Amino acid sequence: MFHRILSAWNRANLIKRISIGIVTGALLALIFPQASAISLLGQIFVGGLKAIASS
Repeated sequence: MFHRILSAWNRANLIKRISIGIVTGALLALIFPQASAISLLGQIFVGGLKAIASS
């Protein structure tokens, strides 16, 4: 089951992955506004976007 989900994720194009990440981040921020550990995920995501944009 996990392998199938991971394969589908790897087949998705970059735009879909980024969109899913943004929507997931927004939902997590709405559900858990006081969770500081989630902010680390946001920082990692933004860092990844910056790395992609600079290349």
